[in-house]
Amino acid sequence: MSSISRRHVGRLEQGEQLPSIGMVEHLAEGLQVHPMTLLAVAYARRFDAASVEKVLKSVRADLSTLLPEDAS
Repeated sequence: MSSISRRHVGRLEQGEQLPSIGMVEHLAEGLQVHPMTLLAVAYARRFDAASVEKVLKSVRADLSTLLPEDAS
């Protein structure tokens, strides 16, 4: 994927546009974090450890119901 324009990033930051999964992956690569990190932060009510942990706890619970029992 090519570089992202400042204008496009501004629209994302202002909530005027939603990023595609590809854009999330591109942003995560630029920030050197896993794409799931950006999603967890985006869905946290506040940017603090407790809010992020609540999102991650929910994801873990969902995954435990989706994954076969022998996958752990």
